[in-house]
Amino acid sequence: MLGVIDLEKKRSLLQPKVFKEDKQTTLHWAGSSDVLRKLTNFNEISDKRLKTMMIVILCCFLVIAFHLINLQVYQQDDYIVKLEKYNQTYQKVSPPRGQIYDRNYELIVENIPLLNITYTPARGITNEEEWEMARMLVEQFELSLDSYTLRDMKDAYIKLYPQETAALITESEMSAYYNKLLTDNDIYTMKLERITQEDIDKEDEIDILAGIIKIGMDNATSVSPSIILEDVEYEKAVYIAEHKEVFKGFDNSYDWQRNYVHGDTLRSVLGKVSTSKQGLPSESKTYLTALGYALNERVGTSGIEQQYEELLKGEYMYIDQSYDTLTGLPIQVIYDEGEKGHDLLLSLDLDLQLEVEEIVSNTLLEASNNAYRKYLDEMYIVMMDPVTGEVLCMVGKEKTSDNEIIDKSYGTYMDLGAVVPGSVVKGATVYMGLTEGLIQKNEYILDAPLYFRATPVKKSWRNFGMITEIDALKWSSNVYMFHIAMRLADTSYIENGPLYMKDLYGSFDIMRKYFRSFGLGTITGIDLPGESIGYIGRPTENGHLLDYSIGQFDTYTVLQLAQYVSTIANDGKKVTPHILVEAYETGTQEVVYTYPVEVQNVLEDQEALKQVQKGLRECVASGYCASYLSSVSEPVAAKSGTAEAYFTNEEGEYISSPNSSFIAYAPYDEPEVAIACAAPHAWNDVSQSNVCQKVVADALQTYFDLNK
Repeated sequence: MLGVIDLEKKRSLLQPKVFKEDKQTTLHWAGSSDVLRKLTNFNEISDKRLKTMMIVILCCFLVIAFHLINLQVYQQDDYIVKLEKYNQTYQKVSPPRGQIYDRNYELIVENIPLLNITYTPARGITNEEEWEMARMLVEQFELSLDSYTLRDMKDAYIKLYPQETAALITESEMSAYYNKLLTDNDIYTMKLERITQEDIDKEDEIDILAGIIKIGMDNATSVSPSIILEDVEYEKAVYIAEHKEVFKGFDNSYDWQRNYVHGDTLRSVLGKVSTSKQGLPSESKTYLTALGYALNERVGTSGIEQQYEELLKGEYMYIDQSYDTLTGLPIQVIYDEGEKGHDLLLSLDLDLQLEVEEIVSNTLLEASNNAYRKYLDEMYIVMMDPVTGEVLCMVGKEKTSDNEIIDKSYGTYMDLGAVVPGSVVKGATVYMGLTEGLIQKNEYILDAPLYFRATPVKKSWRNFGMITEIDALKWSSNVYMFHIAMRLADTSYIENGPLYMKDLYGSFDIMRKYFRSFGLGTITGIDLPGESIGYIGRPTENGHLLDYSIGQFDTYTVLQLAQYVSTIANDGKKVTPHILVEAYETGTQEVVYTYPVEVQNVLEDQEALKQVQKGLRECVASGYCASYLSSVSEPVAAKSGTAEAYFTNEEGEYISSPNSSFIAYAPYDEPEVAIACAAPHAWNDVSQSNVCQKVVADALQTYFDLNK
């Protein structure tokens, strides 16, 4: 009984006790915390929540109302335009590209206006009607196959005779195609390869021409008309305009063609623009289409045309495309005029370029009459402002087997023109020696032949005796540079002993770091696509470090040599060479972009650099570089270079023919122009003077004559 009573008490402790207190409902839980014992007013809580919810809903309605008013009142016109544009079909037409001028505003690249005949398919047009119009066009304008390529004819042949061309593919090849070992493109390529000129000649010329026209018509869409005939006479365009009811969908359009005013001059640097037939280059098709380019659009594919595509291309013209409800013919109305591309002002001096090109061309032609320069068939020169980095001229010329001179200016910054330069790099070696404490200022070192075990003698072109670093630059001492290299590798010269180096690769890394700080063995950063770094050799013998110290190991482009000498001239500031000065609007002349002066790095040891500058000046004033340069109207600092070089001729013979190189800047006290020259395989059999030396002297004098 006692147990039952205790159980009831325990249950009562777990049940709530209800009290009446001023019409408020309160619950007190026995055994609960103080928080739960507080009075709870549910009406008050409900009122607060309801008010909060109403305020939130009201704010939402206000925001929605604001946006509706903004859209329907303030932005109504904008959205009407967007709606119209969304519901309409537009043709996107490329505007004329910007023109290109030299630093003196002389025209280099222009646009020539063209009149084209285009085709946009009429609504409801049949394939048979298109074939009929194609034949009519051929006969009316008396077209000839002479205007088309063999590839055009083969494409037409495949279109005209599908069964005959299908027979050109073997059963085994078709089996491979069905098994997905060959693609449609593979089969088509096979057909092209197996169609001969004789096959085409057997067919009616009008049929082949009509096939070519029909292929062009098939490429057209309502938003992308196809160019059927380019650069037509005015009379033909008028005829099309007057007979649109016969030639349904045909129309006239104004177009442009790039014209390089001075022919081959700077042709490879200026670059190329694709034709509408070529369209986008395959290597950049994905990228360009993502930017909104059409597949048949013309774009810069090389050189400046490619580098500054965004500035040159302009804003598209949009043409509203609709159709006549009765005839089905397309109706075109210009919706947006677009905008011509920006014009470019280049740093190049066209007058200087043409003069230096003539100097180089004459030098190459004169070499044809010299039995000891029979392998000299190319030469490269770059001139630039050492302070701003503006490139003044880029000359690359090649002499063909029949003594024709062709442009090769791209060789000034690509591997094709990179050379082992020789002694021109000695300024960088001296700077490293002084900065690293390997030599002291004006330290004398004996210039005498060095004899190492099992190694050909290492020597200068003559024995100079005791000389300083300035003398070494003045007379182009090899031995002085060898001693700097050996000290860098922490080794001493022992006559007839081994050339021992503790850390060959580490020593190479240090020396290459210094060379790169001048611009040698690294990308210069010029604003042209495809710049090359040259050949960076891998050392395998200790003697390679000595070779490197005198420029007999890695190869450099002439542009790198120009940046190197510019860094010396500009008191150690290495600036980025560039072609573009600014881009501007054609009509307003408003500048939209200016290329900035970019300092890549600064050589810190000014005292060491002064010694290098003195050495290069002494080379002209009373040393190895005096010939020709001493007669230039302004004082010049310079350094010559000769490097061992070899090549294999057509008969497979191994030919020794050294390279010649030369660097200079002027005026010495306040430099405004730096120049580098390289002539691969400059002489043979019997040593000749440095062919670049006179060319550089003439080029510098030409510069000063033009800038009086």
